[in-house]
Amino acid sequence: MSTATLLNLPSVNNFSGSLHAATNLLSFTELSFPPLSLGGECARLALNGVNVQAHESRWYPYQVVRRTTVGTIELRATVRMGFEQQLVLLELELTNAGAGPADARVDLDLGGYLRSYPGTWEWTIPRQYGNFSAWSGQLADGGRVLTVTDSKSAAATAFAFPDQPDELAPAGSSGSAGWALSLDGGERRTIRIVVAAAGDADGATAAAIAARTRYPALFTQAKVRWEQRFADAFKPDNDHFSGSLPVLDTADPALHDLYYRGVVSVLALERTNYPQHSPRTYVTAGPQWGVATVYFWDTALFAPLLVLLDPAVARAEVTRWLELGIEDGYAVDAVSGELVGPWYSANDLSVFTMLLTYVTFTGDLAFLDEPVAGLAVLDHLQAIALSWQKRVVAATGLADYGARGNLLEQVSNYVNQVPSLNAANVWMMRQVAQLRERRGETGVAGQLRAQADDLAARVLDLYVPGEGVWQSVHNDGTRVAVRHIYDCDTIGRLLADDLTPTMRAEMTAFLTGELLAGGWLRALSPSDPNAPDSLRPDHGSNGAYDAWPALAAGVAGRFGNYELMRRLLTEFDCVGAEGPFSQSHQLVSEPSRVVVWDRADLNPVGGVTVVAWIKAEVWPAQTSAGSIVAKVGFAGAWFPKTAPSLGYALRGGGAGVISFAVAVGTTFRQAVSTATVPVGEWHQVVGTFDGQRVAVYVDGVLSGTTAARGSLGPAPGTNLIVGADPVDPESRFTGAVDEVRLYNRSLSAAEIADLYAADAAHGADDPALVLRLPMDEGSGDDTIDVVTGTVQSVVGGRWAAGRNGGALAFGRSGRVIPRISRQQYNENNGGAFTSVILQDFFGYSPDGEGVTLRDPATPRGVDARLRGVTLNGQSYTIVSDGSGVRLTDE
Repeated sequence: MSTATLLNLPSVNNFSGSLHAATNLLSFTELSFPPLSLGGECARLALNGVNVQAHESRWYPYQVVRRTTVGTIELRATVRMGFEQQLVLLELELTNAGAGPADARVDLDLGGYLRSYPGTWEWTIPRQYGNFSAWSGQLADGGRVLTVTDSKSAAATAFAFPDQPDELAPAGSSGSAGWALSLDGGERRTIRIVVAAAGDADGATAAAIAARTRYPALFTQAKVRWEQRFADAFKPDNDHFSGSLPVLDTADPALHDLYYRGVVSVLALERTNYPQHSPRTYVTAGPQWGVATVYFWDTALFAPLLVLLDPAVARAEVTRWLELGIEDGYAVDAVSGELVGPWYSANDLSVFTMLLTYVTFTGDLAFLDEPVAGLAVLDHLQAIALSWQKRVVAATGLADYGARGNLLEQVSNYVNQVPSLNAANVWMMRQVAQLRERRGETGVAGQLRAQADDLAARVLDLYVPGEGVWQSVHNDGTRVAVRHIYDCDTIGRLLADDLTPTMRAEMTAFLTGELLAGGWLRALSPSDPNAPDSLRPDHGSNGAYDAWPALAAGVAGRFGNYELMRRLLTEFDCVGAEGPFSQSHQLVSEPSRVVVWDRADLNPVGGVTVVAWIKAEVWPAQTSAGSIVAKVGFAGAWFPKTAPSLGYALRGGGAGVISFAVAVGTTFRQAVSTATVPVGEWHQVVGTFDGQRVAVYVDGVLSGTTAARGSLGPAPGTNLIVGADPVDPESRFTGAVDEVRLYNRSLSAAEIADLYAADAAHGADDPALVLRLPMDEGSGDDTIDVVTGTVQSVVGGRWAAGRNGGALAFGRSGRVIPRISRQQYNENNGGAFTSVILQDFFGYSPDGEGVTLRDPATPRGVDARLRGVTLNGQSYTIVSDGSGVRLTDE
């Protein structure tokens, strides 16, 4: 895929750790093998002195491939990780696609700022984002290895080269490597690099030397063993997992892809390097956050998958949760084995779901009587099912689950007595009642059912007739209808039999009419009053946590609407084009921009001038929401509401006000014009910064200034974007842009006036001019920077008549598409798709003693077979055909 259309580049996982591919063609960031964590960027590539950005990338479970072309040189970079080893394996291919010879000077800024962080790891990963003075590089192995060591922790990264560089030397806190290549026409050369991580320099150096010798075998092994691990997941009596998953046979592409992609997404986060706690651990996320953390809520969302695949690990994990105490945290840190975080509102439902799924899917009924932390597991289940009573509000009889930080976080009106978790309490009490009844404990069962029915009536009273949504009750007694998917997902699956046909129809209409968009879902309806302020893509109005669409499809199945379930699964399958399931997919407008690929001269420090001719069609309401030319980024860790803190941006908005913002250090200072730019006319807009002030000009006349003393904080690694913003996908300019220029100094007022009055070629010989886009091509997907002669990418722009020759027009198509959000590239909650297909499409409903199928006489509309479903030593096949679904012995 074109990296210009992505919010988040791919990652690689190797069952011991993970890394994040960077925008540079070869480099990576956020490498972690807990307790080891990498800061900064590693193996940054330059060709003939110019930074090389990846124009295309493709994710595989075992590697990331990135490609680009510079002149006649085609470059392809592959990054893999040594299978279950603290190794990164890089491969760079250079091919001269021209007829004649070409020189290729390859330089790597090695980085390698690794540090050990012993102790507890939580959601925020310990990682150094700047100031690498504590590290130093030194040569080893007779000058053939460069090792970078941290003076504070002794952790080290070692670089070795099966294809030895012409130069390898320490430099600053790290080092550099360089190759001087001469390629004949059609010739291809390959450069291979080993990056080894260890707790000390000797260990890193030894590992790098050993991997250098075995590089071809290790590179192949990374692929073969990953593929074998996936195959083992479906193989009964395999040598790795304690169980196995059913095999799905179907010609339906969406059903097939979602089922298996869910499994891959969970396997990507399997970790085998914490044997002190468990032979295997399934961490929740990576590579950006929570790389060693196992969350109750996220894990429970794919409980059927985990229990079938690895029942011994599922049993051990949920037992550990009970031992640690589920009211004292929300996750377990795999490094320390300890509980982390505060109590979370979904804990009860999540832990209960894991316990019940383990018992019913394995048939291990004896586990119910096993004492854990002084209480039998069945008694734990009952205690969890009744724990809501400690939080009950007398006036309503509903449990209060606290403030938004304990619920959907960004949805401020979803607080206190929420319908979803109160409905979950009804379901949990009924499940415990069933278990008690099977033991002949009818009295206890009857009491639980009576309490469940009473609470169910109170929950159903929260329904908003005619709208398909539910009300939360705030502590002041106010009832607030919240138009969120979580109520639909939770109540629709757990209390489906309590809902009337009208309620089901209205909830379905809400789901399809307000939430379904762009082949994905909005977690919060745009019609909800909280929508404008709830823009975190997992729970807000601009996307959805990846499990929510899966559960929504499951709700359609629970409602008996298998036609809708198939339609939803078919639509949701579109996200697979980008890679695995993630924490969330964000819905963004189709891209419309010019991408100027990052290079050093686009990152001036002392001063800058940005020039553009514009013809606006419409201005956004917010003053700075129309991005004309922008190159902005982040100085440190990114969080969902982190604002950019580096770079520069020329923008417009409001009534045609123009602004120019520059990061001075890491704080933006902005000048805003007093003049306005009307729509439908060509006008020149200019922003400058000289180390003393930021200024903005309209049609050659100074129109606004602000004091700003210091140096510009550049945004390396971020591309310069014309017509849009590199960070905020919704900050766009609507209209035509022509004659974009960037100078690495501040032009004077007289120079700007002259530039406005002169022809398009004026000042083209200025040595400070580092970028000029006349945009006169008139067609195609490329435009030329005439200063450097380099090709820049046109993504979704429309060629138009310009102020001087041609121009490019940008706008909003009205169509949105889902993209893996910046929140997290990998998340195992996408395993919910596999679980929903098993439970809600095929209707698989074991009770620990036997198997029944939900709604067996209703055809699903897809011919499919699920082979190898096992309970109590008996293996079954579930067949879906024109008569419904049926269970056959194997």
